[in-house]
Amino acid sequence: MNKLFPLDIGMSRMLGIIKIIKENGNRMDLAKLAEESEIDIDSLLPLIEACDMLGFTKTKDSRITLTKEGESITVRNRSKIIKAKLEAIEPFKSTAEILSKKEMSSEELFDSLGTMGFVFHGEKQRNHEILKGLLVDWGVRTKLLRYDPENDTWSNSK
Repeated sequence: MNKLFPLDIGMSRMLGIIKIIKENGNRMDLAKLAEESEIDIDSLLPLIEACDMLGFTKTKDSRITLTKEGESITVRNRSKIIKAKLEAIEPFKSTAEILSKKEMSSEELFDSLGTMGFVFHGEKQRNHEILKGLLVDWGVRTKLLRYDPENDTWSNSK
């Protein structure tokens, strides 16, 4: 299985990290980034991992460099760029594939993802909550996925 997108990563925080790196000549040391962002290393590392997975940064030996794509992110294009990247990252990729066949309830979707190995927590209900949070925060926000809270149904945005 491909590497999973990190949990508890806020899009605004990630974009803030990218902005700080841009303001520092598109490359920074991890320690300086932690200091300037006022984010402790334990919280910063998953943010950097998300940036690397999305192709916005490259990290080598505690040095973070923005890629051309990372440099090109603006308020206007960020959702479109992030959506395109999420289409290739798990669990978004598998979720979109499942939903390409039919609309389904949260229970059906999360059970399907669970059988595919997307388990973040041993307790089923907690795992569903984690998946829902991740898919809403990133998939729905970037319009990769649609969620109807009234009917508790998911679909592709395509």
